[in-house]
Amino acid sequence: MTRKHWALALTLAGLTAPGAVLLVSAPLAAQPGTGFNGWNVNYVTHASGHFARQRDGTWAEFNDQGQIIFRFVEVQRDEWSVYLNDPSRNVQLQLDLYRRKISYGSNGGPRSDLYDITGTRPRAYEPPVAPPPPPPRTRPVNAGPIWNQADAAVKCPVVGHAVNGRWTGGWWTTRMNEMSVCEIAF
Repeated sequence: MTRKHWALALTLAGLTAPGAVLLVSAPLAAQPGTGFNGWNVNYVTHASGHFARQRDGTWAEFNDQGQIIFRFVEVQRDEWSVYLNDPSRNVQLQLDLYRRKISYGSNGGPRSDLYDITGTRPRAYEPPVAPPPPPPRTRPVNAGPIWNQADAAVKCPVVGHAVNGRWTGGWWTTRMNEMSVCEIAF
């Protein structure tokens, strides 16, 4: 039940003083403009670093220098939280967006607050992947007659060097017994 529902229930039950105003603050995930909740958050910051969901679905804790210090498996999500486990240390974490706390527990025991959540993002920042280099530009360059692959292996590297390029290994005959070309990359 949300805070607003509790406030309404208490008011209807007559458990508030007449004329009393119940102040209900919206939790982090429900505040206008944030749009983050336990279902969609993938990046949570705290004063000493951050937690980020990785491409493989696991989570990592990073220190303030951006180095991974611990890795976690996501166990569960609900409306307000993401629950993580580090099986190598038998450590459990709760990233609680409602309370804006990161809670720590071990061996399945009770959790205690470890950090305050200072920010959230829907996706972790991942450095952009460099695009693959463009395929080399190639063009056929006249080489005179080439009789076979062994002849091409001798003539084409020289042809490539002469035009400031590199022979790709490709060649073909354009006029039988007269002209062949070498495929040169620039």
